[in-house]
Amino acid sequence: MKIISFDAYIENDDPKPSNPNCLVKGNAFRIIDHELAFRIRQKLFPPPEPWKIGYLQRLIGAGGHLFAAGLKGRQLDFEPIRRAWSRISDSRLHEYLSSLPPEWAEAQEAMEAAITHLQTVRERIGECVAELRRTLA
Repeated sequence: MKIISFDAYIENDDPKPSNPNCLVKGNAFRIIDHELAFRIRQKLFPPPEPWKIGYLQRLIGAGGHLFAAGLKGRQLDFEPIRRAWSRISDSRLHEYLSSLPPEWAEAQEAMEAAITHLQTVRERIGECVAELRRTLA
């Protein structure tokens, strides 16, 4: 549940049954390959608004998120998700931005857009969680 919410809120459309981006060993797994995440400026139609009713429906179905089918219809506790996002501080987000190497200067605008998106998700986390709850109901 943490993974699907994280992917939904950072706009990572990549992990799906046809492209799991998940390494499995026994009962353990690791999520890999977030190259399609944070493409905030490139998503115009619809704009990235995971708090809007219906926006996260893209997670459901054959081309949806890798973990959606396993979570759909289950009793889930969304409070840890809401709590974790509420605790993300602006100073922590700006640390990410300031940690970029000089060689990535041309990515500055995209990174700033990603940080702004994360701040908006944090500020609207109650609505984001409500939409994820509706989607997975």
